[in-house]
Amino acid sequence: MLENLAVLVTALLFGGMVLYSFGFAAFVFTALPADLAGKTIRKAFPHFYVFVMVTALVAGLLLWWIDPTSAVLMAAIVLTRLV
Repeated sequence: MLENLAVLVTALLFGGMVLYSFGFAAFVFTALPADLAGKTIRKAFPHFYVFVMVTALVAGLLLWWIDPTSAVLMAAIVLTRLV
């Protein structure tokens, strides 16, 4: 049960990062003028960083009992968002 939840949260993190990078950003830059698209992406970044930090933290906590190495990698993701 815990393993399944850890995998789902990790998949949510990966999927969210891919969707933001290749879906949302690409769509915004094709649908809006460049100056407005840049402003929109800059406004969305703080929300994206919070999503990544919270999701990686939850995944790390779930993974701690299953695979401590993976939990440390998730903690590294959280720390890179803080820097």
